[in-house]
Amino acid sequence: VFFRAGALGKLEEYRDVIVNRLIRYMQGKCYQILRYRDFSKRRDQRELLVVCQRQFRKYMSMREWGWFIIIQKTRPLIGMPNPEEELRILEEKANEKYGKYKEALDVTAELEQQNTNLKGDIKSLTKQLEEEQGNLSIYTERQEKANKLKAETEVELATQQNILADEEATRIELAAEVKQHSGSIGVVKKDIEDLELAIAKVEQEKANRDHSIRALNDEIAEQDEVINKLNKEKKHIAENQSKSNEDLVVAEEKVNHLSSIKAKLEETLDELEGALDREKRARGKLEKERRKVEGEVKITQDMV
Repeated sequence: VFFRAGALGKLEEYRDVIVNRLIRYMQGKCYQILRYRDFSKRRDQRELLVVCQRQFRKYMSMREWGWFIIIQKTRPLIGMPNPEEELRILEEKANEKYGKYKEALDVTAELEQQNTNLKGDIKSLTKQLEEEQGNLSIYTERQEKANKLKAETEVELATQQNILADEEATRIELAAEVKQHSGSIGVVKKDIEDLELAIAKVEQEKANRDHSIRALNDEIAEQDEVINKLNKEKKHIAENQSKSNEDLVVAEEKVNHLSSIKAKLEETLDELEGALDREKRARGKLEKERRKVEGEVKITQDMV
């Protein structure tokens, strides 16, 4: 493109004029926006000032009016929960918690009764063992007492197995409910200690019985040396001796069974102690919730 001399400088002058015009237009628009914002703010302030003055005049004229005072006092209570409904819900929760606690107490009482029955059985067994430590010179009577003790021991073993099954079922039920109370743990622990003492007494009596049986065996050996000619009596005495050994084996099995019961009861004690710790934590949490609820009820009552 070819231009005449001076045409390019004239175009540049036109360009400068147009650029200056656009810049001034943009500056004017920016200044207009800024000033319009300030104007809008001042206009709103002027209108709100009139509104504030009007509201203040209304408040000064109605501040001693009874209905206005009632409205001002009751306005914060709009949307608040019903205190009577809240109290009813809290009462239902308390009744539910107390029902579970009562069931746990009943289960504990039943367990204590079963432990008492077990102690009575152990005492009766101890009494039988003491009665059987009488006169060892009359071997026939001793044998009859041993047979009687064997039968009673078998009955006692079956009873103990039934009691153990009941104890296991009760323990499973108690493990889910023992979180609501902790006072019965000490009683159960004391009963377990009593049971351990009774087992120790039975073991002592077993040792005494073993000593008596050894003495009886010595006596039988002496009788065998004296009455070698009485083969029939000797055979009868040997049979009685074998029966006594069988009774001893049965007694040892019973002691082993009682030892296993003791181990299971110790495991039950450990589980109850763990449940006691969890119950303490749950009780602390429940106490915290109870205090919180009491505080809310007190605040609600104060507001009512």
